[in-house]
Amino acid sequence: MNRQFLRYLQMSLFTLDLLALNLSFFIAIFFLRTGIPHDHFRAYAIYFTISNILWLFLSFALRTYTDKIILVFDIFTKRSLQAYLLWIVIMFIYLFFFRQIEISRLFLIIAMLGFGTGLMFNRFLYLSIKNYHKRTDVFLNRVLIIGYNDVAKKLARYFEEDGLKTEILGFIDDNEN
Repeated sequence: MNRQFLRYLQMSLFTLDLLALNLSFFIAIFFLRTGIPHDHFRAYAIYFTISNILWLFLSFALRTYTDKIILVFDIFTKRSLQAYLLWIVIMFIYLFFFRQIEISRLFLIIAMLGFGTGLMFNRFLYLSIKNYHKRTDVFLNRVLIIGYNDVAKKLARYFEEDGLKTEILGFIDDNEN
């Protein structure tokens, strides 16, 4: 796959996930705008900052957006779900141990479920973009395999099953083979 496109895809998904996190925060604030006292603004700002920093840390620590993971939809989705669930657990630990009682429970439910929904939407958006590019020949890799043995056959099978669009041109070997 084109390295430049892969970097663009990684940055786009990372940005969309952060956008989903922040959008869920602001949607929850919008729905509860009359129920949040002004003197609790500091607690919500700290929650906002910690949730963003924690998502950045977890997504990089779990290597959610690396080349090998992002190219296989199932693995990428599982890794994102792991990061999301770990994010929820750590956020609840933060809320419990730092006694953040000023933050509304309804706000937390809306923000956390909204973020999960945004992540799921981003994954399906990614899947549709990936399927679109698989149908087109924009990023077609042409491969010529040197040698014709069991290893070469395994390599050909790998390229055929891989999520990348790869065309095997053929095998090159001695005249006997």
